[in-house]
Amino acid sequence: MADEDNREYENAVPESMRCLTGECEVAQRRIDEFLLGVKDYILSRHPEKPEEEMYFETRVMELCRPEPVPRPTNEGVHMLLYRERVVALVTETRNDFNNVQYDFFKNLQGLDDERDL
Repeated sequence: MADEDNREYENAVPESMRCLTGECEVAQRRIDEFLLGVKDYILSRHPEKPEEEMYFETRVMELCRPEPVPRPTNEGVHMLLYRERVVALVTETRNDFNNVQYDFFKNLQGLDDERDL
């Protein structure tokens, strides 16, 4: 794929965002669009292999504090895995004022090197 296509995609990582707890509908849409965009990008690299679809998994996990007894934090991560490797990640954290911070990350480095896609 052309370098300009890769540069265009790199700009697709959303900026971090913050919202009040209970008012984050836009954030969930942005998370879904981001993860789907990464998946679509990977699939578009090799349209001749439609079976690649089965190697994707989305997970949403809650984080726990490692205190003497682990306890939930109301914080979490949204992950897109491809062939058991995290290729996109969104962290969801809360501050002392109960604002929710969403930060978006992707890692496509080396995907073509690891297997013959």
